[in-house]
Amino acid sequence: MTPTSRHDLSIIASALLNEVVLLPHPQGGPQVGLWFAPYHLLDDCHKLSLPYDSTFLPGPDVPPAAAQRRPSSPRDHASSSTNASALLVSMGHVVTPYTSFLLDFGPLNIAQSVRLGHFIKQHISTLSQAPDLIVLICDQESQEDCSNAVVLLGAYVTLFHDAQWTAIDRYVNECMRSQPNGQLKLFRDPSYWTPPATFANLSPRDCLAGLIHARDLGWFDLSTFSVQEYLFRDHPNQGDWNWVVPPPEARRKTLATRQRLIQQGKLSPVKSTAAQVEDRCCGLLAFAGPDLAVPHQHPSIYVDPFKSQGISTVVRLNNANYDRAYFQHQGFDHFDMIYPDGHNPPDVVLQQFLALVLREYSRNGSIALHCMAGLGRTGTLICASMLAFAGFPGPMSAIGYLRLMRPGSVVGPQQVYLLEYLPQFHRIARELLMAAPPPSPIRLHSSVLGEKVMATLPTTNPFPLTMSETVAGAYETDQEPVLQPRKEATSMGTYTARVVSPGTRLPPRTGSGTP
Repeated sequence: MTPTSRHDLSIIASALLNEVVLLPHPQGGPQVGLWFAPYHLLDDCHKLSLPYDSTFLPGPDVPPAAAQRRPSSPRDHASSSTNASALLVSMGHVVTPYTSFLLDFGPLNIAQSVRLGHFIKQHISTLSQAPDLIVLICDQESQEDCSNAVVLLGAYVTLFHDAQWTAIDRYVNECMRSQPNGQLKLFRDPSYWTPPATFANLSPRDCLAGLIHARDLGWFDLSTFSVQEYLFRDHPNQGDWNWVVPPPEARRKTLATRQRLIQQGKLSPVKSTAAQVEDRCCGLLAFAGPDLAVPHQHPSIYVDPFKSQGISTVVRLNNANYDRAYFQHQGFDHFDMIYPDGHNPPDVVLQQFLALVLREYSRNGSIALHCMAGLGRTGTLICASMLAFAGFPGPMSAIGYLRLMRPGSVVGPQQVYLLEYLPQFHRIARELLMAAPPPSPIRLHSSVLGEKVMATLPTTNPFPLTMSETVAGAYETDQEPVLQPRKEATSMGTYTARVVSPGTRLPPRTGSGTP
């Protein structure tokens, strides 16, 4: 496209070259950058192909620090040219805005980064010559957009170009330096909760650290991920569920493919925290609780999709509003581990759930876990499992990855709980593994990649499970619950988000459209 008369190409190019934050040059593709641009440029610059002088950008191996953005000599690589072109992509034209529950504003779900990647690939295919530089532009006046753009582009290069942590860490630091106050706005949970002074909210760095760790564990396979399927199942009229941890067998296949590409030199060896992790997490799917009073949440509608997705066990954390026989008669195990909305899990729930995760891993199975909305209690126990059995670098990186996969997860003081209980997660995992060590963990460098694990845990489990467990004493707590997030469908096929008091029963959703 051609910009309007008030936007001279040379002015735009000069501003771009002075302000773009670059990522390392991916193998076999154009360089990627992020530009925090003036708002009035966002529409006119979308899909703009812009000529620029490449000697004003650092080379692929030069850290893109502000002082180095305009070197005195040409960039030091074989393809150095003054006749380069940049493709500008406006974030607002490619991704769907975040649907906030309350004060939360991001991060954008993982489907948005995949959608960005597909858009870039498709648009480049229509050009006569591939660009040398792809620049995502966002509104520099919106702190929320800036933080979302950092994660959006970082996730794109993580998934599409296999970016390593050192590059992503450097990129986030440079993005922070480009902000007027030297900081990126932190993401917050979907509630009115006021965190203690010692608590730091979720950062863009946390989100990307969690995503890289998950990618290197084989938890995300770009070749099989469907944006349409994700958005369809994410909708409250279509099940409101998201895979957070894929089934063990799928991860083994993904890791086998990655290992083959590494051996062929097409991917870099793993350098993240996942390199030596023994991944013993079963598949984990988070979903909003079934409800007999709501037609599109009737438990029977989940049976066939769950069977096709390889779900073996269903866990309910909220008060029963359906008969678990709907699942049991179809061959699913069903456990009740009920505790109050908006609270942290009692120790007995934590112990039993982690035992169940290890049992299902040993069976090559997956758990579908729900509370009322599948966000607070559900997200907390999923994060506890990720920290106990998948070696995530810290609770905030686990929360960051979870919110990319299922926005709105882990609410209020549940975040502090995950930070404070980290030693307990590790202790319980050690006790379970000592009592009943499962076979071969999933590891990138394991010699048993692709081997199907069929053994089950011995009966020496220190935290025995019962099929009808309702936690005694779970309501004996001084914790003050916070308002809880909920999704509500609209008649237009989209959905809105809001918060309600813990225990409040929502009216039946009225929307019937599809996303």
